[in-house]
Amino acid sequence: MYPYKVSVVQQLYPLDFGKRIAYCQWFNAHMDNDEILDLSFFSDEAWFHLSGYVNSQNYRTWSTENPHEFVETTLHPVKVRVWIAMSRRRIYGPIFFEEHINARNYVQTLLQPFIEQLDDQELTRGYFQQDSATAHTANLTTRFLEEHY
Repeated sequence: MYPYKVSVVQQLYPLDFGKRIAYCQWFNAHMDNDEILDLSFFSDEAWFHLSGYVNSQNYRTWSTENPHEFVETTLHPVKVRVWIAMSRRRIYGPIFFEEHINARNYVQTLLQPFIEQLDDQELTRGYFQQDSATAHTANLTTRFLEEHY
C-alpha cells in the first residue's frame, strides 16, 4: 500500500483545449526565433511562512506504524508573499509584501513598477504570462495591462 494525494487542478472548459493547443503551436513555431524568450516574462508569487509552519498537505512520514507526529503552530503564522517576473535575459524582483493581494494593490504595487522597468522593445513586442488568480484576471488588471503593455 502507498499513500496517494488528490491533485487539485484548474477546471478546463471545452473551448480551453483548442486555445491551449493553438497557443502551444504558436509558441513552438516561434522558438526558432531566439528573441521570444528574451521578450517573454513569466510571473508568479508564493507565500513563505517565517515561523516554521508546515503545510500538512505537503508533509508525509513513511513508517510501518503511525508515529503520531505533529508540529505545533500559531493560529495565524507570520508569512511574507514574494512576487517575481522573469524572462531569459533578466529577473524583475523579488518584491516582498505581507498583505493579501487584490486587483488594486496588484496593479499599484507590482504591475505598475514592473512596467516602468521595461525597455521599449519589451513594452512593444513583449509577452507577459501570469496565472489566473482573481487579482490577475480582474477588470482593473486587464484594463491596466491593455493600456500599458
